[in-house]
Amino acid sequence: MVTANIGRWALLPLILALSASAGKLHRRVPSAAGLAQYASGRKSNSPAAAQAVIQAIGDQPPSLAAIKAASVKHAQSHYNSSTHSSHKNSSSSPSGHKVPTYPQMLDIGEVYLRDPTIIYDAKLKQYIVAGTDDKLVYYSSSNLTGPYTRNGNCLSATPNIPNPGVASPWAPSLFYNSAAQVYQVFYCVSAFGTRSSAIALAVSSTGEPGSFQDKGALFFSSDRTDYNALDPALTPDGGHLSYGSYFGGVYIAKMTQGSGGDASVSPDNLPGTLVAAGYANGNPVEGSYVYESKQQDAEGYYYLFVSQGQCCGFDLAHLPADDTTEYKVLVGRSKSVTGPYLDKQGKDMAEGGGSLVLSSSPGATYAPGGQSVYRDPVSGRDVMVFHYSQKSDANAYARLGMYYLDFEGGWPSVVGK
Repeated sequence: MVTANIGRWALLPLILALSASAGKLHRRVPSAAGLAQYASGRKSNSPAAAQAVIQAIGDQPPSLAAIKAASVKHAQSHYNSSTHSSHKNSSSSPSGHKVPTYPQMLDIGEVYLRDPTIIYDAKLKQYIVAGTDDKLVYYSSSNLTGPYTRNGNCLSATPNIPNPGVASPWAPSLFYNSAAQVYQVFYCVSAFGTRSSAIALAVSSTGEPGSFQDKGALFFSSDRTDYNALDPALTPDGGHLSYGSYFGGVYIAKMTQGSGGDASVSPDNLPGTLVAAGYANGNPVEGSYVYESKQQDAEGYYYLFVSQGQCCGFDLAHLPADDTTEYKVLVGRSKSVTGPYLDKQGKDMAEGGGSLVLSSSPGATYAPGGQSVYRDPVSGRDVMVFHYSQKSDANAYARLGMYYLDFEGGWPSVVGK
């Protein structure tokens, strides 16, 4: 979940600071080449610009070596058991690792963004997709499967949050608050590679681009907290937020909805309940989203979806093999919104569990994640949106992907057309 529009040279003091505090790094630390490519802010990267940044920043942060060193041999054991048990179709990588295959994604055209969130505006009869970058990029379409048109941003101005990190917002989650009759977008800002982060809220009465007015930060995290205030999402009961990234893991905290779409999180309710953690290679888990499906087999359960693994900034000469240590979507379920969330084998996600929903697939997606799940009111179907890369250029700016979800047997699986 890396923001693209970062000035090239603004990265230099940042990388130097990160290299000096490698013990505090998390997944927002990509390789030198990866940083350079994201710094370009374009889907097509400039080799000259990339080389200039690489020469300037020198060696990559030391903690990345551990990420690169991860191999199929040392992949999490649950990838080879509970997370793969539901996939009958698979192929073998050169190492012999069984890689799941998936149906073809819904054809939505080329939309470039990270960390997508989707909602349907019944009044305007259009779908809104927002994502990381700028002031939360805003796309719209009259059809679920597009074509989607870029229509500016959600926010009318860059967030003014007292935080030592960058101001560019990340990882939005769109919701319609029917009680207040307003649209809410929860988002975060963060100092690159640290726990100096904040989760914030903006509200709109129309849902139109540029109409979301910032309500400010709901809470902060810092190097003094065990949690990281990143990747917020409202839970189905409307009374909690799921959030977190690396460091302490993913939490669910009680939240209070106020009048006019305002919301608050009391310090007494932080960090909340730990629901996902304990993963190898630095606890790379984030992008949480709790969903409640109306499908019969899913009745009575909440489903916790997370993005687990390395999201980006890959060494293109030594990519992780498909479905190993790169980004993938895992899930667990619970009768309670605050967990515990167990996978198919009964392993708690707070102890490294999680059943596989989507991972890299031969010739198709690479490192899918940043997902959110939505019930389409037009078709009545459950939809998962996510971002992914193509293996031929895994560090190029990510694309929007979309699948239907089927909960037959009580567990989600992706469905194409």
